[in-house]
Amino acid sequence: MKVSAQYAETHFAEVLATARRGESVEIAEAEMPTLKLVISNPSRVASRPVRIPGRLAGNLGLREGWETEFASSDQELTRLMVDAPLTTSGDI
Repeated sequence: MKVSAQYAETHFAEVLATARRGESVEIAEAEMPTLKLVISNPSRVASRPVRIPGRLAGNLGLREGWETEFASSDQELTRLMVDAPLTTSGDI
């Protein structure tokens, strides 16, 4: 990544993040030598864990018998909606 000094100044966090990922960052300024950001201790660079698509497929963390638990709550909600009065008595 090669950027101008003005860009590096206004987007400093982005430039630092890029350098921290190990990418080469050069900062150029007119009439001045080009600066290079490098990691001084590359062994301390934290690597991200590898994401494996579908690793948790089929693992929703539901307990045994969840179907009956949800079915009974659905029945209760249905009863409350069907049996609820259309208007209030005015005592809200």
